[in-house]
Amino acid sequence: MQPAQTTLQTQPLTTLRVGGVPEHFNYPWHYAAEIQGFARRGLEVRWQDFYEGTGAMTRCLADDELDMAVLLSEGAVAAISRECPIRILGWYTESPLIWGVHTRAGFWTDLEQVRRPRFAISRYGSGSHLMAHVLASQRGWTEYKFVVVDNLDGAVAAFARKQADLFLWERFTTQPIVDQGHMVRIGECPTPWPGFLVVATERALARQAAAVWSAFDQVTATCREIRGTPNLPQRIAARFKLERSQVMEWLALTRWSASPVIQPDGLEAIIRRLSELDLLGSPVSPDRCLAQR
Repeated sequence: MQPAQTTLQTQPLTTLRVGGVPEHFNYPWHYAAEIQGFARRGLEVRWQDFYEGTGAMTRCLADDELDMAVLLSEGAVAAISRECPIRILGWYTESPLIWGVHTRAGFWTDLEQVRRPRFAISRYGSGSHLMAHVLASQRGWTEYKFVVVDNLDGAVAAFARKQADLFLWERFTTQPIVDQGHMVRIGECPTPWPGFLVVATERALARQAAAVWSAFDQVTATCREIRGTPNLPQRIAARFKLERSQVMEWLALTRWSASPVIQPDGLEAIIRRLSELDLLGSPVSPDRCLAQR
């Protein structure tokens, strides 16, 4: 007897273009696709990796090249303040993002030594740019500059050419490069708020709101359930080329959001801090940032 055939979806799938960094944080999106979670909801999620980070994704969102994205929280708020036509659906993580503070080999060995740094950043408006301002404020640095390097490889090249002095990037992602001696980590700078959230464009919300919210619900459900996935550290290590021990350390520090709803006051700390650093394009309120379901 032949086994019964199961059809997940008889109607055409609704396509959503979703962007995110090619890092371990976004494993739930890939796993949800693997287990056909999106397909069962009538969705085809076309994932696109962005090595350049939040700044590049906000440009593609504004240009209608993406419908949804996983963005750094501070980057999303800053983009909205600059009229990027996106709205926040909810938190993606509850834990902060721990930024490693890196310098070139053979240069500074401690943050106390830093004077008038040149920050390598992926682009203006990116997390590496915004968090450089946060770090400079925390350390009391008033003289610093920026060098646009596009991505992690660009930062390595800028260090090799001695064109930049500091670079902020997620510390587990940079670990293989640190291990190879291409840069040295001399400190950490955790975000004072949850690291990531999910956004959708105003166009997508107007055209296919049900599909957008269904995709968000699926990835949220996957985030709740993924801790029980067999061999989770090995799976993440293999996909993102990390050591299993590093993944286990990262998992101990990371909480994907099981209750992603954002109350308006949940964004106040981000708005207030970016305003203090003069990094908002115009005044912005939580209500202006949040999508209404």
